[in-house]
Amino acid sequence: MIPPPTDPLAPVEAEHALTELVEGELPSAETVAAYEKVLPGAADRIVRMLEQQSAHRMQMERLALDKSSRTERLGQLLGIGFALVVFVVSTTLITGDHEVPGTLLAVADLGLLVAVFLRRQPSSEAPATSAAWPGPPR
Repeated sequence: MIPPPTDPLAPVEAEHALTELVEGELPSAETVAAYEKVLPGAADRIVRMLEQQSAHRMQMERLALDKSSRTERLGQLLGIGFALVVFVVSTTLITGDHEVPGTLLAVADLGLLVAVFLRRQPSSEAPATSAAWPGPPR
């Protein structure tokens, strides 16, 4: 902090700071023009960099979606395989004079399948739009 001058007519030094708030990825036209003035070709480099960044982000989102889809598909296949094995075991138990344990195992397996199915259904209270994409910039 600069102390106040003792002489009211003495020159005073002051510091100025300018802060620009940018929403989105692209800087303002004035900022790009200033870069272009200082370094010719900078505007093209800035736009090219933003295009590359956007392409990279879209590729990463596509890879994440593909991985999520594969993981979900694997879970479904393993789940149906497990359910079929449990039904075969319960059928074997029932036909082998162990009706009560076989029936309980089959009912428990069927109950778990119904619970998983009901849990996967979208809620009617959920918003219609996805929270992953907030929409176009304002």
